[in-house]
Amino acid sequence: MAATLVPIGALAWLGVRILGQDRDLERQRRRESLEFAAGRLATDVERSLAEVEERLAEGSGVRFTDSGFEPDPAVLYDPQPSRSKLAASSLFSDAESLEFQRRDLAAAAAACAG
Repeated sequence: MAATLVPIGALAWLGVRILGQDRDLERQRRRESLEFAAGRLATDVERSLAEVEERLAEGSGVRFTDSGFEPDPAVLYDPQPSRSKLAASSLFSDAESLEFQRRDLAAAAAACAG
């Protein structure tokens, strides 16, 4: 009986170890597959951003859509602020100096009201 139980116990132990190694190997394969997919995605994103940068350097714009981006003859970003934005900026800076430096809340509210 002992001669039968010892080999059966050894086979069961080996079977459990082989199953554990198989699970570990499968996890490693999935991780490597995810890393490969992430690498491909990063390469695709870098390529797309390089294309956008090239288009912007040429003076043409891009339009961002749900499926990516498309060339657009109009540049969508203008780094020069408009005059109305500059006027609003000075209005708020005057009001902020009245409020915080001179502590004149009524004058600051009047400056904001326009």
